[in-house]
Amino acid sequence: MTNASVALPSCTVISCVSPVRQQRRSVCIKCCLQQNSVLEELKSLGVRPKKSLGQNFLVSEAVLSDIVNAASVQAGDHILEIGPGLGTLTDRLVKLGATVLAIEKDDLFAKHLEKKFLEVEQVAVVHADVLAVRQLPEMIRTFQPAHGAKVKVVANIPYNITSDLLSVLLPMRQVIESLYLLLEKGAAVRLTQARPGDKDYRAMSVILGLYCQARLCFGVSREAFHPVPGVDSAVAEFNLHEQLDKRVEEHEDDFVAFVSAAFSMKRKTLINNLKSWNAASLPNVVSCLDSGGLSPQIRAEALDVSAFIALYTCLRVHHISRK
Repeated sequence: MTNASVALPSCTVISCVSPVRQQRRSVCIKCCLQQNSVLEELKSLGVRPKKSLGQNFLVSEAVLSDIVNAASVQAGDHILEIGPGLGTLTDRLVKLGATVLAIEKDDLFAKHLEKKFLEVEQVAVVHADVLAVRQLPEMIRTFQPAHGAKVKVVANIPYNITSDLLSVLLPMRQVIESLYLLLEKGAAVRLTQARPGDKDYRAMSVILGLYCQARLCFGVSREAFHPVPGVDSAVAEFNLHEQLDKRVEEHEDDFVAFVSAAFSMKRKTLINNLKSWNAASLPNVVSCLDSGGLSPQIRAEALDVSAFIALYTCLRVHHISRK
């Protein structure tokens, strides 16, 4: 599957320079006003967006509305926001009556957010790298409402942490209900639409199948950001399963390692790749593949999550796990 073959429903983002049609003028003015606000806020802080942190600031009111609508944000929701930056999305979430736990890595923006939302009881700002917070599940539990409802993750994340962030958040089904992430378009398409046999099908595709139901929501033009990035974006939804498949529930870390090993070298067969997981398991892998009617020459990208679980379960019967 190629990105070019996927038609995304796209939010209306009009260039803020010379709108051609009169009926589009009000949308353009709204976009310009939001962009001017972001530019003024950045200027007041003496900030130039950091490419190393993937800092591209959303300046479209229309996209902000589409994000919160996709996430069905309503009063009483508890939202985890990662990389809030200037707090533009944070402010929109609060106005809808949500309570927000905002985790910001950048020193200056964290201080700015603390000051900006100092008098807002619904916002808690944590100055930290979300990938380095060891007690993140416990932090989220503390943030959960009294009745124990799970939180939603709604965020415009730095694109360079997409895979690492998903690896951290997907296993947190006890405290997280769903994720709504603004991602680089190509990544969003791969994560939500790659199927067995596709060139974009990889270990993360299987891991997503284990943990959640993924869906592509809508596309976002690069012109919706400042500075304008070199790629378009898209919002993806990840609804976490309440329970994992019983066959791997008690061994999920080992299963994830098993899947990762299976995809370690794209040109190699599944059997050869699994040497890094457990070299002694190879005769049993052949036997388990045969029992499932699969060729010993099969490659990992041909198997869906159910086939991976069946193969892994067969190997567990032979008391084989990661070495």
